[in-house]
Formats: sequence, structure tokens, C-alpha cells
Amino acid sequence: MAHGMYSEAEPGFVGITPDGVTNFLGLDALSGYLQDEGEGIEASAIFADCCGSAQERFRAALRDSLKHRVVFIGATRQVDWHECTTFASIFYGSVLRARGKGVSPQAWVLDSAERSIEAYKTAVDGACPFAVRELAPTRRAKAAFANVRRGRGLI
Repeated sequence: MAHGMYSEAEPGFVGITPDGVTNFLGLDALSGYLQDEGEGIEASAIFADCCGSAQERFRAALRDSLKHRVVFIGATRQVDWHECTTFASIFYGSVLRARGKGVSPQAWVLDSAERSIEAYKTAVDGACPFAVRELAPTRRAKAAFANVRRGRGLI
């Protein structure tokens, strides 16, 4: 994704362009835009492989952008690229191996993420910096996206 960061006002993502320009996408601004457009995030799962994305403030801000419940995987602390790529490799391998036959997309990803966290611990002989949990949209998000047809979401 990008780097996770908190500005003075809100959590969000930081991206740096090849020419060195830094861009900040705040989650409060994102949810405001999506709610104004009436188009919420419709993904079954979100994997935010950037620093601090599993912290409560980050998750709470993201919930304002959700159209329905999602499985969310985020970092519990500052992470480096070695940790991110190791976990991502294990996680995507697990998702592809399981294929989710006969279960909901959320259950498929949740099971894969939980197995990946355990596999990461074994692979590195240490704690996993990623956590998984289900996130539900806030009341504000539910109201904003209540009349939007499924399949018209932005993401």
C-alpha cells in the first residue's frame, strides 16, 4: 500500500512519488469523499501492510469508509519491508492454497490470515507484527451508503 502515518489531525497513508513528492491521503478525508459520492469500500478484506494500521485510531477512521463488514489485516507497530514481504508472502500463499471453496470471502480471508500469523511466528521465531480482525461500518457509513446498489462501490 503505502506508509502508514498520523498527521496532527488524522491517520492515513503517505506515498512518495519517484520525483520525491510526498502525498498524504487521510482516512477522514477519504471517508468524507466516499460518503459525499455515496460509494463505500465494498471489499471483503483489506490488507494494510503499513506502520500502525492495526491501531485503534486507524481502524476507527477506516470504518467510516466501509459499506459492509470486512476482514482487516494491519500492522500493530512500525514495520520494515522485510517484515511486510515475509508476512505478505505467507498470507498470499495461504489465500491461494485455500481457495475459499464453500465459505464466504470473509471467512476465507480470516482463516488464511490467522494461519499466516501462526506461520510467520514459526518462520521468524518471533512475534508477528500483523493482526487480523473484522471491522464493521460505523452508523455514519451505514447511513451514507444505505441506498447504494451492491457492485457500484469505488473499491
